[in-house]
Amino acid sequence: MLKKIGLVVGILILVMAVIDLLVSAQEKEPEEISAELKARIEQLIKDLGAEDWQVREASTKALEEIGEPAEPFLKEALQNPDSEVRLRSKLVMHNIWLKKPGKIAFTLIKD
Repeated sequence: MLKKIGLVVGILILVMAVIDLLVSAQEKEPEEISAELKARIEQLIKDLGAEDWQVREASTKALEEIGEPAEPFLKEALQNPDSEVRLRSKLVMHNIWLKKPGKIAFTLIKD
């Protein structure tokens, strides 16, 4: 009985992985962003390391709201010498990733 349950769970995980790959393949190329948005994202990423925790929190939420256009900048921020910037960049990227179609179900089964 346990082998059957394990097999079913394994098949579900495999199906969800295939769906995830198909959804990812259908995602369009990132669009060019305006200079204004680029400057805002760069400032928000700097603010992830601000001394004031309220500034850090506000920047984190703002970057999550911007979403996918912020991803390349967040990936770059993973190399930032400030550990708070690195940690919050990972958190924002994770939260953006979870909002993408097909990701939540796979994450729930995978975890």
